[in-house]
Amino acid sequence: MRFTLLLLALFSASLSAQNCTEGCGSISGISWLDENENGIRDVGEPGVATDVRLLEINTGNLYVIFTQDGNYTYPNLAAGNYLVEFGPQDQNLSLTLSQQGDDPTVDSDPLPGSVAVEIQLGEGEDVTSAADIGWVTGIGCDLTFQETRSPSCDNPSADLEIITRGLGQATLTLNGVVIGETINDTFLINNVEPGFNDLTAVFADGCQTFITFNVSAPDPFLGIEQIGSFCTDPGAVTLQAVHDDASPVLGYLWSDGSTLPFLVGVEYQQEYSVTVSFANGCVASASYQVLPTEVVFPDTVRLLDCTILTDTFRLPVEFVPGIRFQLLEGLNDPVTITEFVFDTTTTYFVEPVEEEACWVEGFGIIEDGRLDNLVFEQRRPDDCLLEEATVFVFNPESSLTSPDITFNFFGPAEIRVNANERSFAELLEANVGTYSVEVSTTCGDTTMFLDVTIPDTCDFAPNVSGFVRLNDDGTCNASPNLSGVGIPGINVRLSNGPREYYFVTDSAGKWEGLVLAGDYAVTTFAPLDSSLVGCGTRAIGTDDDGDPPMLISPMIEVQNCASLNVEIVSSRFRRCFENSAYVNYANRGSRSAQNTELKVTVDPLFEEVTATADFTREGDTLTFNLSDINAFGNGQIRIDFIVSCESDFGQLHCIEAQITADNACNPGDGIALIDVRGAGCETDSLFFDILNVGTEAMTEDLEYYVYVSGQLSQDYSQIVPGLAGGESLRLSFPATGETVQVIARQSAAAGATGAIFPSAIIESCGGVMTGNATKISSDNELLGRATYCRTNQGSFDPNEKLVFPTGLGEDNDVQPGTRLTYELHFQNTGTDTAFTVVIRDTLPLELDLETIEFGPASHDYTVMVDNGRALTFRFDDINLVDSFTNVPGSMGVVSFTIDHDTSLQRGDRFQNRAGIFFDFNEPIITEYARTRLAPLDLMVSADAHLATEVTALEIYPNPTADRLRITLTEAPTASGLEVIIQNAVGAEVARRPFQGTTTELSAANLPDGFYIATLAGAGRVYAMGKFVVKH
Repeated sequence: MRFTLLLLALFSASLSAQNCTEGCGSISGISWLDENENGIRDVGEPGVATDVRLLEINTGNLYVIFTQDGNYTYPNLAAGNYLVEFGPQDQNLSLTLSQQGDDPTVDSDPLPGSVAVEIQLGEGEDVTSAADIGWVTGIGCDLTFQETRSPSCDNPSADLEIITRGLGQATLTLNGVVIGETINDTFLINNVEPGFNDLTAVFADGCQTFITFNVSAPDPFLGIEQIGSFCTDPGAVTLQAVHDDASPVLGYLWSDGSTLPFLVGVEYQQEYSVTVSFANGCVASASYQVLPTEVVFPDTVRLLDCTILTDTFRLPVEFVPGIRFQLLEGLNDPVTITEFVFDTTTTYFVEPVEEEACWVEGFGIIEDGRLDNLVFEQRRPDDCLLEEATVFVFNPESSLTSPDITFNFFGPAEIRVNANERSFAELLEANVGTYSVEVSTTCGDTTMFLDVTIPDTCDFAPNVSGFVRLNDDGTCNASPNLSGVGIPGINVRLSNGPREYYFVTDSAGKWEGLVLAGDYAVTTFAPLDSSLVGCGTRAIGTDDDGDPPMLISPMIEVQNCASLNVEIVSSRFRRCFENSAYVNYANRGSRSAQNTELKVTVDPLFEEVTATADFTREGDTLTFNLSDINAFGNGQIRIDFIVSCESDFGQLHCIEAQITADNACNPGDGIALIDVRGAGCETDSLFFDILNVGTEAMTEDLEYYVYVSGQLSQDYSQIVPGLAGGESLRLSFPATGETVQVIARQSAAAGATGAIFPSAIIESCGGVMTGNATKISSDNELLGRATYCRTNQGSFDPNEKLVFPTGLGEDNDVQPGTRLTYELHFQNTGTDTAFTVVIRDTLPLELDLETIEFGPASHDYTVMVDNGRALTFRFDDINLVDSFTNVPGSMGVVSFTIDHDTSLQRGDRFQNRAGIFFDFNEPIITEYARTRLAPLDLMVSADAHLATEVTALEIYPNPTADRLRITLTEAPTASGLEVIIQNAVGAEVARRPFQGTTTELSAANLPDGFYIATLAGAGRVYAMGKFVVKH
């Protein structure tokens, strides 16, 4: 189609800029390509290069602009009438449909056949969607049609709609007869007879088009459906006539004379036909030959007991008497029984007898089902990290833990299989090749193969490195201070899409490591208790050739005080033996700490206490005068001691440390910050202090919980008015020898400062410390303070990974949000000195790497986290003597802290373990450290609106030796509740649904002792009660 631009023909005014000074408006829009030809501008459809001409009708002024992307704007227009005309640069375009859809902002605005739009512009008006135009590809005058009414038997003709799609008015001729002209791109033709028809369209510009189309005569579908089974009830097999015509049926006529919609009593292999007459005049016929009923039994039948080697194979249908089939290939005599007992593993076939109307067929595999559907896979967090590979066998449909199943792994690498997970094998060397596993049971075996490769793209770059330095001016400017002070102990993350690496800066602020070649974003993470802030993300590029790149990452100081930190770790506490604890202190800010003092309070049962630095002692408190600590300065003091032989096995021992300076930062400045401290005990009482160490008052009530021997006390837990800044609350409880722990809910104003549940614990007041302090966190995460509590041990695993808090009960339940401390203990139990120790610990996805902090250790180390989330501690030149030469000197320990991922839900579990390498020996694999986020809130809310709902359960009889009745005075409003029974150490021993107001359970199999019954659901505790079992 050619477009005649009338504006240039009608007006000859020169093109000039628009003039308007007051009340100006604008006209804007778009010329676009309507790719799906629906007349609507859809998302993603492109603009069209177009000349856009604007005629000011009142004055005759003409303006023109060219738009490459289809978008145009005429600004500074006076109020008046305008004509906008479009001319696409591509002459192979035609107009799309005009004014389609319900949204006028996305349609094509010109009238059909027109390339212009008239706009009446008001004063100050901006017209943005009334002057758009759409185009379609192709010139000429094509047209389309669609049926608006299809032929039927009562009216075999059809109605059609002719569509010219914006090509202007056209004269239509049907089968040589002129039938009219299109109006608004359409024309309706009624009562077109069945058969082929010729349609010609002649447009006003002379363009013509011709199409031939077919109107199909009505032909309703009629079929015959076979219903019923010759295998179970031959007399009920029926033929049913089915059709798709909407008109009522006047009558049926079957070949046997029946006039019903269905035919009963049909015979196998006989042919039947039916004719159906419809009220609309249509008549349809169909015929059908009766088919046999097919029954195919399940493909596989597995042995249920491999030791007996028998199984019963049953056909899946109860057949009528006389149905015959053949069992096994080549068996000539048909059989009729439907149940067989097999005593060997093989494949059995069932074949139909040809003349039978019931066809029973299929095959059954009699085998050890655990070997069916086996999968042999590898697990690698990164294709380029073969050292982290695990190959394993699993069956998605059954367990592989039975002791009669054996696994033998083979391959080019040295392979280690853990005794507790025999179907998993860890590759201890980075060797590619084919690995295999032999899986054997008492009644079968199979061998599977797996290729392990490293992609060619896994080329590592030379060591990348950088510095983290302080910007002295306190700003994150674009040019970092190249001579600024290097900052030690900063986590540095390199990320590139799915790949992530973590490194830690050394004492000079330098980090370095080996990564895959590529471009990385570099982010710095200050310690959680530091007064430093990173200056955003920077970029570094690596390749596998040339010099390794170097990057400077700046950080700034945001507080005018000394940011002091203290941490503690220790080897295992062993009674009657020498032990060592390691106290790390650091100034994590850029301000020098003045007149610094470190106080360490050791356990009363520590004897012969010495240290690697001078101290004065008052009671159990050691005071170290550290003088001034320079910016980013740090140090370690080792404290040696003997755990008294007077202590009991499993008794708890604690070390507390606090570091202060004249100009130390107060973490509570400007906020309310709750701390809980044990205040000692007397003969018959023990005391706790809850303090607001912040400078601001709490805006909410203070909520605290009291645990006695690991069980929540509803009597002691309270909600009281909030504390003012600097105010404290003294609590006292009877000293009965039980462990008492007080846990407060942190003030909302504290934000990320301090523990979400600060706590303190007192044990052995009137009794012996039992170790409950390790179950719920007692670290309040306050700047400059640390508490370290562990139980003493007799025999122990020399190489192990531990997590603290250990959690409550057998599932190791901790409160969501609890920060976790992991300790990795190792000991050289060989016969010679170990010169290098490497610990590799692949962290689970449930832990948040951005929050990891590497803690104190017995020896100097370097650390990194590679792209497979493998945390690697490396102790070079450790010179760890063997345990035969020096037991204390053969031990080592390293620690780190980390948060769990915030997306986890209550009840989620995670676990991990580590491999410990001594020189070139095979690794020692530790047991798992396990944690579960408590399914129920360990801190039952004391809010007023819940206090009325947490009521006492009535339990009778109490004590009991057999049946137990648990009753709630009023039926709870919530549904889906359960009664959970826990023993004295918090382990769950029974659970059952609770409906109405009463439930019963048996205590006959419960050991004697104290128990708690909890009525709970949807993460809430509604009622609790206590009872005693005594047989």
